[in-house]
Amino acid sequence: MGLLFESLWPDVVVATATVVLMIYWKLMTLYSYWSSKGVPNLTPHFFYGNTKEFMLKQTTQAEVYQKLYNDLEGHPFAGVYQGIYPYLMLRDPETIKLFMTKDFSHFTDKGFATDEKKAPLSANLALLSGKRWRSLRVKLTPTFTSGKMKMMLLMVAECAERLKESLKNASKNGEIIEVKQIAGRYTMEVIGSCVFGIQINSINNDESEFVNFGKRFLTPPLSGKLRGFIRNFLPFLGQFLIFIRDKKLEEFIGNMVINMVRYREENNIEREDFLQMLMELKKKGKLESEISITEDAHLLRGEMNATSIEDKITDI
Repeated sequence: MGLLFESLWPDVVVATATVVLMIYWKLMTLYSYWSSKGVPNLTPHFFYGNTKEFMLKQTTQAEVYQKLYNDLEGHPFAGVYQGIYPYLMLRDPETIKLFMTKDFSHFTDKGFATDEKKAPLSANLALLSGKRWRSLRVKLTPTFTSGKMKMMLLMVAECAERLKESLKNASKNGEIIEVKQIAGRYTMEVIGSCVFGIQINSINNDESEFVNFGKRFLTPPLSGKLRGFIRNFLPFLGQFLIFIRDKKLEEFIGNMVINMVRYREENNIEREDFLQMLMELKKKGKLESEISITEDAHLLRGEMNATSIEDKITDI
């Protein structure tokens, strides 16, 4: 005995159809966000928005947004939809300049879920937001100055020499080389040398533990792909599903860093790499900066002392 009909099945069909229609109506309401504000936008596809190819892994995110950028030629700014979420795309150089400098303090929230205790690797500059991001960004800025980068150039050159020798040997032996694979090995070689201060020989040995975990990071398993999908298209679920992570990868990186730091401290070893800078930052609370604090002043202040983005967009 159903609620509306004598049989239960018609009730189930009606209830299901009602839910589907409500979801459809909600999505259509979301897709009217930019139009309701008078912002020029491209017609979105149901559920996919303007990023269908990216969501289906048919192309990269960069290529999708490059196409959107080109399609919106003639507009200084426009609205796009990544999945069901609205994003504002800026095309006017002056507006972009304001966004990256004077008004930057208003755009530090990225909307990604992070948890330093439950998922340590999520607490990085690419994902953090708000005050935590701003504080870490200011501390780490000196590590990316031209002077600090030049200190690592020799290590990068040494990795390049090993790559050159490997390619020479492969050429002499008439071996077929997978460019993507050898480029990935070289990348891991540079990371191992410049970040962790170790020579992992990934160029010639793709079976090392470091290489295997590097592959897990660059080509994540199903759980990693699910995490990436949620982060990009369903960020509101991120905090609830923060437990979906690669625990083995986290443990490997964490143990490696702890062991390297302990070894250097116990043996008074110093090396001009990124890990050494982080050790200095931990010890002193700051790094010697080669740049003026005014270059990052927009990270420290919340007020605006010049034309704002809001004013600029209004003018446009």
